[in-house]
Amino acid sequence: MFGSLRLSKGDSSIKTGLAYKKEAMNLIHYTYDDNIYKFIKTARVVTCLEEIENNIRNTNVVYHLVATSKKDRQWALLFTGKLGAISVGGHTARMRGIHSGTVFIHYMSNLILVVATYSPYSNAVSMKKENDNNYIIPNFLGCYKDSISNRDLPVVKEITGMVRGKIPIASETCSCECKGFKYFGLQNGGECFCGNSFGTHGVDTGNICKKKCLSNDDDDDTKIFCGGPLSNAIYDRTMTFQREEKNIEAKKLANDEPIIVSNLGESCTDACIRTNGICYDDLLPRLLFTGVDELLQKKLNCKINMIKDGSSTKYRNVAPALHMHNGVNTCYTTIVRHLMCKAKIGNVQRLCVCAIGSSSE
Repeated sequence: MFGSLRLSKGDSSIKTGLAYKKEAMNLIHYTYDDNIYKFIKTARVVTCLEEIENNIRNTNVVYHLVATSKKDRQWALLFTGKLGAISVGGHTARMRGIHSGTVFIHYMSNLILVVATYSPYSNAVSMKKENDNNYIIPNFLGCYKDSISNRDLPVVKEITGMVRGKIPIASETCSCECKGFKYFGLQNGGECFCGNSFGTHGVDTGNICKKKCLSNDDDDDTKIFCGGPLSNAIYDRTMTFQREEKNIEAKKLANDEPIIVSNLGESCTDACIRTNGICYDDLLPRLLFTGVDELLQKKLNCKINMIKDGSSTKYRNVAPALHMHNGVNTCYTTIVRHLMCKAKIGNVQRLCVCAIGSSSE
C-alpha cells in the first residue's frame, strides 16, 4: 500500500543536510496520511475482534482500539493477550511500529489497520462507522439498580480510557469485553459490567442512568446511555453483532472452514491439500477461539487429564495435537504465536483449519 513512497520526489533544490531530511519527512507524513485516510474510507470498521474471528476473511479492516496513549496497556493486551504476538525487546510487551496511534497487522487472512482512540485518525474512523450501514446501535433494555455488595451484573471489566472516546466506542468496547455473556451494563459514565441475567434490585425509575456517555462531541445525539451511580444502563450484547454481511464470499469462507485431523506425521499444509483446501497460518487461531479442549476431546478422543500446554516444548508448532508414543497418548495445546501450517512431527496428529476457497473481491 505504501509502495508509492519515493523520497526522490521532494524538492530537487534541496540537496543535503537537515533541510532535505525535513522535506523528506514531510513527504513521508503527507503520503502516509493520504493512504491511511484512503484505507479507512474503503475498509470495514470493527471495534471487536469477535467480528473478525466469526465472519471476516480476505478483507481490509480497521480495528478501533480504545487507548489513551502509546504506553496504554491496551496495546499490550491487544498484541500479547488477544493476538498472541511476541513482545519485542524484552519479556514485557514493548510495542514497536506504532505511528500516530496506528499500526498494520495481518490477522486471520485480513489486513487490519489498528487505530487507537487517541490517534488523529480516530475521528475519521468514528465518522466512517456513523455512515456505515453495518453499524448497529446496541439494543438498550432499560435502567436497573445496582449494589456494591451484590452486583446485578457480577463480572466487572476495567477498560482504560473507555469514556474518552466517542459514545459508540464505550458501548461496543464493553460489549467486546463481555464476550460469552448475554448482557452488558454501563454505569456511572463508562464502568463496564457483564452477566447472563439482571434485575435483582429492580428497575431504576429515575433518569439517573440515562445520562450520555462522556464524549468528545457535545452535539452527539446518539441514544446510548452510560448509566449513573449504582445504576446500570443494560444492553443486549447479542444485538451488537447482528450486522448485515456485505462480503458474501468472506462469510461463506468463514462458515465453511473445516477443522480436520491430519495423518500421523503430516503437516496441516499437506493435510489441507489432501482434502482440497488451503492452510493459512493466520487461520489456525480459529482452533483456539472455537474451544481447543473441547476440540481435542471431540476430534482426537483426548481426556482432560491428557491435555497439556506444549508452548515450551517441541510440540508448540504442531499443537493442538495428539502425540502417540509407546501406547501412551498425550494431547498438547499451544498459544497463537506458535501456530504453523507447515510444522510436523512423527507420531503426531494435528488439528488443522483448511480454507476451501478464497474471496473474489
